[in-house]
Amino acid sequence: MHSGDLATSADLVSAVRLLRSERLLDWTGGALSARGKDAMLISRGGAARKFWLLDDNDIMSWPYSGVPHESAPRPPLGVAVHQCVYRHFPWCTAVVHSHAGDCFLTSCLSTGLKASPPTETLGEIPNLGDSKGGSGGAGTSGGLSIIRRAERERDVLLPQIVELAEQRGGEMAEHGLAFLDHGHGIYVLGRSLSEALTDLAKAEAGCRLWTLRSAQRTQF
Repeated sequence: MHSGDLATSADLVSAVRLLRSERLLDWTGGALSARGKDAMLISRGGAARKFWLLDDNDIMSWPYSGVPHESAPRPPLGVAVHQCVYRHFPWCTAVVHSHAGDCFLTSCLSTGLKASPPTETLGEIPNLGDSKGGSGGAGTSGGLSIIRRAERERDVLLPQIVELAEQRGGEMAEHGLAFLDHGHGIYVLGRSLSEALTDLAKAEAGCRLWTLRSAQRTQF
């Protein structure tokens, strides 16, 4: 059910370089991953703090559930989200989690994006992970401690991802999907790594339009 060849560590490093050059990665966080035969490949924890100057040694193998062993290198925050996506979206072969500026801002302030240019090929981009509803404020994950963020992932975000898979997972036979992680940027799911990269650029452009229109509607 996968589209094309699976990505390699070298492919992920090349993708990071491309996204970095296009300013679609931010030093505050994020991760790239790809489906493998027996485990996924994912950028190590702390990749963003290196300003995304990565090489093959910064890509690690990680199981689709649990942890490999106690001495395993530290994965990125949000590794459980990547695991959940690969388990529940069989068409997905690559995931990009980005804190790109407009995607991040939209994740904090918006309830999600409707399907409209330039993101119409992605369909609606929901804003998941906010247990309190609404936009911004105390429900935002950006200011949470690592422990509380992990609890929010387990109790709120992961069940919502499973629900999204049940409702819209079949759409990935035709196109990629994306969802905002409330206060924590965007996850883009691709049938290939190249599709995920292209769709991230579309999502950032769509979020930029949303922020501009929101600013125009604001009364000062």
